[in-house]
Amino acid sequence: MKNKFTSGPFFKILFYTITVLIVSGCKHTPLPVTETRIKLLPLSGPVADDRAELSGLAWYGNNLILLPQYPDRFGNSLFSLTRQQLLNALNNNQPEPLKPAAIPFDDKGISLSIDNFEGYEAIIFSGDTVFLSVEAKGKNKTESYLVSGRIDSVISKISLQKNSLVKIPDTRNYPNMGFETLVSNAGNVVAIYEANGTGQQSAARVFSKELNYNGSIRFPEIAYRITDATGLMTDKTFWAINYFYPGEKFLKPRGVEKLTAEFGAGNSHRSNKVVERLLHFKFDNDQIVLLDEPPVYLELDPTSGGRNWEGIAFLENKGFLLVTDKFPHTYLAFIEFNN
Repeated sequence: MKNKFTSGPFFKILFYTITVLIVSGCKHTPLPVTETRIKLLPLSGPVADDRAELSGLAWYGNNLILLPQYPDRFGNSLFSLTRQQLLNALNNNQPEPLKPAAIPFDDKGISLSIDNFEGYEAIIFSGDTVFLSVEAKGKNKTESYLVSGRIDSVISKISLQKNSLVKIPDTRNYPNMGFETLVSNAGNVVAIYEANGTGQQSAARVFSKELNYNGSIRFPEIAYRITDATGLMTDKTFWAINYFYPGEKFLKPRGVEKLTAEFGAGNSHRSNKVVERLLHFKFDNDQIVLLDEPPVYLELDPTSGGRNWEGIAFLENKGFLLVTDKFPHTYLAFIEFNN
């Protein structure tokens, strides 16, 4: 028997009103998200070893510099690949694995002078000046530092300046979390903390090129970890890695994560707690904002338990290059840019 109330005009008007309110209250209707497949670029030589624990990527001219977390494991060396090597590999003109060249690295004893040194975590260049972030296990929390140095024009050596070392001020205390992302903007070095979720005092620290501290700028609340960023584009935008390993439960938001609720998630992410995606940001006056667009989701490897992407760089207008640390192995990968 038909219910007169639910089939009558009053119910139809009520249903329509509620539907309009729900839809109009959402900026986006979550749709199936197309995930991006990665293309692995096999490596050879020392960096192919999982002990490399690659933690950053940055361009110096036509050379991509690969930063191992502990350069002393490889005779105090960083590594580089030329742009042409990478393009040849993508065009299948280079069948052999890529072998990065070693760059002598003199840290002037910085790794020995910092108590409980835990490695170099990020790298950027401004002209012939190099900037790196350093992580150390402090008494009650992880501590982060910035240091600068020089690279000679023929890329035969990178030398740090010990007296440039400064501590990045911060009051947060999360396990093994520090400033693993550096971006150069308007002549300044901007350091971004790994954990920027709700209630975590989201802010980036700004330093002059002489590494004088210039205060903080606002950074948006983002779930999970921010592990590295690309260089800045001419429109002041950049991309960053947003990664979640399920073992870090303290980084998991309550309920449905904000960007997932707004834009949806891809097929492999729906059945896996791991999150591997790229987010698009912009410097806007005295703050960094998240652009109103879907994340770029990477198609997950169901056998890996999560690929800990720790370095990212643009490759011309083609896409992104990414590297992992030792989890699950050392990977260099390419992601085609379809946006």
